[in-house]
Amino acid sequence: MVWMDRFVIKAVMLIAIVVTILSFANHNYGGVALGVLSLAIYLTIGYFAEQVAKDHWREELGIKCIVSDFDYTLFLHDSPSETRKNLRAVRRWRKRGGYFIIASSRDYADIVRILPRIHRYADYLILNGGMTFMTARGKVIQSEDLGGGAYLPQMLSEEFEDTQFSGAYAAISYCDNKEIQGFAPHSRKYRIWFERAEDLRIAESILAKHFSESLSFFAYTDVRKNHDLHLSWINPNMTNVIEIFGKNASKENAIAYNCSSSFIRDRKITTIGDDKNDIGMIVEFDGYALESAPKEVKNAAPDGHVVASVRNLIDSIL
Repeated sequence: MVWMDRFVIKAVMLIAIVVTILSFANHNYGGVALGVLSLAIYLTIGYFAEQVAKDHWREELGIKCIVSDFDYTLFLHDSPSETRKNLRAVRRWRKRGGYFIIASSRDYADIVRILPRIHRYADYLILNGGMTFMTARGKVIQSEDLGGGAYLPQMLSEEFEDTQFSGAYAAISYCDNKEIQGFAPHSRKYRIWFERAEDLRIAESILAKHFSESLSFFAYTDVRKNHDLHLSWINPNMTNVIEIFGKNASKENAIAYNCSSSFIRDRKITTIGDDKNDIGMIVEFDGYALESAPKEVKNAAPDGHVVASVRNLIDSIL
């Protein structure tokens, strides 16, 4: 019934366009005005019909929201054809009324360089490892910086400037959807790139002087003020790169804080990922691991929750 309503609306819109063109060709400007008015009316009706259709389909869906990791889960950098299949499946999912959220350690400026029209595929974005929650068009809803005011960037700058590295390095601060060279205050994340792998080990030893390691987190305490700063998750999962996030940053925390409580309570939300930083959201939200994921990630997923791709997950739900 919903598809029939949409077909009728599109057919009437097409007739209105034809009438407008013919009236203009015959200098019948009254007919042109009528055609334009009809077109505007049916465009408005079509928009609301689309929203009604989405609400109708959403009610039929068992899962209403999918949260997906970005790199090598949704976007396969080494396989453009599989990426296109995933993105087409996501568009089908959203047309059926499902919500789609991309969760990544990347910043907004970083991720839109890779997928410029990201709003076509996602409703919301969880970025900077969970420090930022925003719409796919770039409007920040919730964001947290690393803390520490000016002391933290000053300390890092001095330490790195005083160290002799064998190759070049570059530090980038991510702040308010912008990338700033160096260590800037009020940043959501620091990313430090090293030309040579051995310099990354040196950098880790520098950070170890100021951070006391506990599991995968480095909880830093300013001993002068006895204040526990919101630092820092060091994530060496990319070649010669260290990323520093807030110690409370995680994809699962961002989902729990920002997503509909009814979705979470009624298990209407699921997740999918392929790396260790996805394990939390896979465990917390009955999520899925990719077949290509490390064994540790697949073992964390519930029984039967290993799939080949985002596309396969969507096909199994629809």
